[in-house]
Amino acid sequence: MLNQIPVSLKNTRLWVIVLLLCNLTLSLASLHKKGETGDEKYHLKYGLAYLSGHPERSEYFMDSKMPISALNALPAYLSSRISKETTFNVASGIKQGRYITPLFSLLFCFYIFIWSKKLYGVNGSILSLILAVFAPNMLAHSNLVTTDVFCATAILIASYYFWKFYNQPNKKNAIISVIALATSQLVKYTCIYLFLIFFAIAFIRFLRGCAKQEPEKLGGYVNNSIKPFLLYVLSVFFAFIIIVNIGFQFHKTGTPLKQYTFRSELFKSIQNIPILNSIPMPLPVAYIDGMDWVSFNEKTGVSYSNIYLLGKLKYKTANFTGFKNYYTIAYLYKEPLANIVLFSWAIIFAIINFKKFKFFDNELFLAVPILFFWIYFNYFFNAQIGIRFFIVVLPFIYIFCGCILKTNWKGKIIPATILITWSIISVLSYFPLYISYFNELVGKRMNSYKILADSNLHWGENYGRLDEYRKQHPEVIFEPDSPRPGKIIVEVNWLVGVYQPLKFKWLRDNFKPVDHIAYSFLVYDVTIPQLQKMKWNPKQDLLEAMQELGVVPKNQ
Repeated sequence: MLNQIPVSLKNTRLWVIVLLLCNLTLSLASLHKKGETGDEKYHLKYGLAYLSGHPERSEYFMDSKMPISALNALPAYLSSRISKETTFNVASGIKQGRYITPLFSLLFCFYIFIWSKKLYGVNGSILSLILAVFAPNMLAHSNLVTTDVFCATAILIASYYFWKFYNQPNKKNAIISVIALATSQLVKYTCIYLFLIFFAIAFIRFLRGCAKQEPEKLGGYVNNSIKPFLLYVLSVFFAFIIIVNIGFQFHKTGTPLKQYTFRSELFKSIQNIPILNSIPMPLPVAYIDGMDWVSFNEKTGVSYSNIYLLGKLKYKTANFTGFKNYYTIAYLYKEPLANIVLFSWAIIFAIINFKKFKFFDNELFLAVPILFFWIYFNYFFNAQIGIRFFIVVLPFIYIFCGCILKTNWKGKIIPATILITWSIISVLSYFPLYISYFNELVGKRMNSYKILADSNLHWGENYGRLDEYRKQHPEVIFEPDSPRPGKIIVEVNWLVGVYQPLKFKWLRDNFKPVDHIAYSFLVYDVTIPQLQKMKWNPKQDLLEAMQELGVVPKNQ
């Protein structure tokens, strides 16, 4: 594969077109094979409300919904306006809206190719593009009415133009960078961290520049560096205010903080600052209110259930915290193993050849986002309900992997080809069940539930497959209320305790599944002798659960 990569512009374009078509085909081919996932109806509902002139948030499931969802809702909205219907079918609206997201998946892949090509040439960029096209965690969400793919794409594009501006600081690049950064704030609240990331990059480059200056020239360097940076910051500030207001339809802009009813401790503490309390906020209420909702829900777990990792549950309590390194473990199991090897190879290659890299001009713009999001999601983020939050890291990893083929690529073609082929085969073997994708570290695929659950494994999209199975096997018992013999089917999230952890504890502690349905439902064959021998103490289980929740002291 890779040893056949031509370097002519014409054939490079052919490679890009073919690979992008592969990505589009994979996204569209599985679009109608998925049932409705957990959040899609809320994104659709918010998008329709937004298009009707109501960007405010009416319930806690609307916490993180953003104007970008209007794109997914547009087909259903236009259809209802044309037909003059006052009601719409949710399932139909979701299916129509799903056709929008693959376009942003293409944009995601294209910008990975463009950035990698500028850094590592044609061969490196093709490698990066292949990783992006066949990324299972992107394919899993590239045809859903959600904002995860939009967010990863917006962060990638904003970061790309920030890098381009810093290396070619002209007016055109500055304007594009400012607009890309400000516009990203209409996609998902995760994008707000770009302000910290960009500041960190600028500060590191500034310190690097200071260290390289002679003492007598240091003052001039500082002055020449600070002025354009302050101008950029000022431009970002005004663009942010204007674009967010336009994006949220100027919803009650100018409302002072004292008139808000905040839920999160963070925003309540800000509201109590006297100097800020009465100042009219230059941002829409819908935008600030959403940030408060997100902070509150993430810390309290109101909008999600118990957290599950490696067979252990974390109950939501008053002092709830998630698992440390949750997303690292998710990455190690849900990213293709060959991709992880390529990323490790790229890190080792960069360290050994560090002097050949223009790190502070190029790779710094990849390394800082990777490190920031890796640390933030693993140690400060409680909503550990799916690797979909973590896909914002992937574009920077895929681009960086291109450095392997930047120089002396002929000697690396064979191992790179083997790894890429392995990765593609691994991913395609799960078609179209990409949400359930796990790499070879999981061993027997049916055992995926022992590692992760929630939207890592099943997000509601496979209930249609369950219905087909039950029609073919009418004797099966679906999620019985109490222990009983027979052929039993249980959805994985109910089995492991994401919902009502005690309900199926008797099953998960005493029996092993004999089959599965799309990795999302496990089939058990329970006999009467096995039931008679099983260990099950409901009172003790209840006591332990109450101790975990802090209702009863653990020494009782």
